[in-house]
Amino acid sequence: MFITAAPWLDVTTLPELIALAKKRPGELAYGTNGPGRLTHLTGELLQSRADIKLLMVPYSGGTPQVLNDMMGKRVALAFDSYSGIAGAVEAKNAIPLAVAAPRRMIMFPDLPTVAETLPGFQSEAGRCWWRRWARPDTVIKKVNADLIKALALDNVKNG
Repeated sequence: MFITAAPWLDVTTLPELIALAKKRPGELAYGTNGPGRLTHLTGELLQSRADIKLLMVPYSGGTPQVLNDMMGKRVALAFDSYSGIAGAVEAKNAIPLAVAAPRRMIMFPDLPTVAETLPGFQSEAGRCWWRRWARPDTVIKKVNADLIKALALDNVKNG
């Protein structure tokens, strides 16, 4: 997940964004792909960890609609995967401030991680693999038990 800002917002780093958001609580809008989606949850996590208040704006049209409204000065921020924001970044219609990966990306070695500003911050999409054929009951029970344990961990429950 990349945290990007509209060029008109006049911020180029995550610390600058956080400082601006603290001066203007609830005024800076970020577009999401809808409530409960990773784009929304990343925004909520950022607000919680940075102690800021942003305005979440859900879009049924997805990232293209969010980016269009960034250019139209209706939303200031977008959080999305690089594939979602690549065109806007290349056209300089969105400024990448940080990536929410655990470490800097090879393709963007100069782009800091959010964790460099907010230690422990990470927001990545989960991945699942499914098999159609039968699985032994013991495997299903083991995976289920491990998942229940993981979901009960404090750092998972509390973000």
